[in-house]
Amino acid sequence: MIKIMANTISGKMTVSSATTPDWSVIPSKGMAKRSDSEIIEDIKKLASEQAKTHDADRLKQIDDKKIKLRAEYISDVSPDRRSLYRQAENTARKQGLSAKTRAIGGRDTLLYFLDRADGLNTDKDLASKRFSLSGGAYVTFPALTTGGFGINVYSQGKNVLSNLGDGWTYEMTPEEWNKGQKFYSIYNSTLRTVSDDHADGMVTADGIIPEQSRFDISM
Repeated sequence: MIKIMANTISGKMTVSSATTPDWSVIPSKGMAKRSDSEIIEDIKKLASEQAKTHDADRLKQIDDKKIKLRAEYISDVSPDRRSLYRQAENTARKQGLSAKTRAIGGRDTLLYFLDRADGLNTDKDLASKRFSLSGGAYVTFPALTTGGFGINVYSQGKNVLSNLGDGWTYEMTPEEWNKGQKFYSIYNSTLRTVSDDHADGMVTADGIIPEQSRFDISM
């Protein structure tokens, strides 16, 4: 299950998953392969299903689908996080953040590099540098107290992708935030229309209500 807890201040989403970002819940430009109207139909269908559902396990499944549907809906105004992630991987390799052995599955992930950077041929001043990416974005590799390095990717004045050893985090841009509000307006309006008795469903297992801007997601 995906779980989201909200905070109204920071505007960050923390995605605790595997060594690579889960692109099914992290919005990135080009993610949606269909029109807004088609996605909105699915938003309404999912809200209607929630209003009629009493089974706890099914409600958890609906919450998971809601998180993925929200990411798809706002992705057309999102930064290209997937491309920035790949660029950050390439930058890490160029800076000597390469491990001596291969990761499980035969491919070294970015976190695999960063976690094993200590003791390798790494610039001691790496943590104080920023490296340019496309479109005015840039990446930094802050040193972690637990060893190795973290990663922060900045674009449009926001920390759009980050991992400091405790999960993948991203900040929403103002455009993403605004479209996210539209998503929950559509969802909650449908929920109320189908059944006022399910008004409590507006705050489900993912803990999201329209005015919130921080989301902690765990897989």
